[in-house]
Amino acid sequence: MLTQDLNRHRMHRVTNFARHSSSEALTLDRLADVACLSRYHFARVFRDRCHETPIEFLARLRLEQAVTNLTYRSDMTVTDIALDAGFSSSQAFSNAFRRRFAISPRGYRQTSLTWQTSPAAPGNPVQLMTAPAKQLAYIRHRGPYVGAARALAARFHHLARWAMRHHLWTPEAEIICVCPDDPSITPPQFCEYDIGLTVPPGVREDSTISLRQIPAATFACQHVSGTPEDATKAWNWLCSTWLPHSGLNLAHHAFYEILAPEPRWFNSHQMQGYICIPVTGPASILTTAKPLSLNWH
Repeated sequence: MLTQDLNRHRMHRVTNFARHSSSEALTLDRLADVACLSRYHFARVFRDRCHETPIEFLARLRLEQAVTNLTYRSDMTVTDIALDAGFSSSQAFSNAFRRRFAISPRGYRQTSLTWQTSPAAPGNPVQLMTAPAKQLAYIRHRGPYVGAARALAARFHHLARWAMRHHLWTPEAEIICVCPDDPSITPPQFCEYDIGLTVPPGVREDSTISLRQIPAATFACQHVSGTPEDATKAWNWLCSTWLPHSGLNLAHHAFYEILAPEPRWFNSHQMQGYICIPVTGPASILTTAKPLSLNWH
C-alpha cells in the first residue's frame, strides 16, 4: 500500500477514535499510538492531511462536543459538560467557550432552548429502532455539506465500482452515510461525511476504501424522501424539536443516514432513506424499540 494511502487510513482511525473517546484518552501520545506513529511523525502527518494541528483539532472537537451536550443533554449540568470535555473547571471551559462562540455556555444553552418548538411531527413518524454493530467500507468527503452533491456523487460511484469489483454489492449490503458534524457549529472546511457500505469481516483497507466500525445502539429514525434540503430540515426537526420532547437524550455514537438501495439522490438531488440519531434514556422508553427494519415503499 502506498504511504499516502496508509497515512490516510491512519488519520481516519485517529479522528474516528477521538470522536468516540472520553476526554482522558485524548492526548497526543494516545493519538500517536492509534496512528502507529511516533509523536513527531504523527503531528506532521496529521497537519499535512487535516490542515490543522492535533492540538487545534482536539480543542475544536472538545468545544463542539460540549455544544452538542449543552443543546441536547438536559441531564448534564454545565460543570458536568466542562469536566466531560476535559476542562479543569467550569471557568476554564467558559473562557474557552466565550473565545470561540462569543457567548457563555449558560447563555448558549438558554438560547438553544428557544429553538425547541412544538413536538408535532412533520411528515413521517419517528421510530425507535435497535441496530446491531456494523462494519463499513467507506470513502470520506471532507468539506462543506452545502453544495457538495457533485462531490458526494463522485465518491458514491467510486465506492459502488469498488464494491462491484470485489463482489460486495449484494442485496444484504446497506448504504450508510455517517455524518458526525453539525454544519452550524463545525467550520465547513472541517466537516466530514463518510459514504459507506456494510461489508463482512475479512475486507481490508486499500487505495479506495477505509474501514470503520459502528457500534450497536438504539436510534430514533425517521423516513425522509425529497431533496437534500428536505433532509436538512428533517435533521433539524428531529434533533431540535422531537428529541427534547421525547424523554430521551443524545447518546455518544455516530449519526447516520441509511439510503435506499438505489440512491438516486446522488445524481438527481433526490434522497430516499432514514435519518438516525443515537439515543439513550429510561428503560421504560427504550424497551419499546424494535429491531431495525427498513421499508422503502
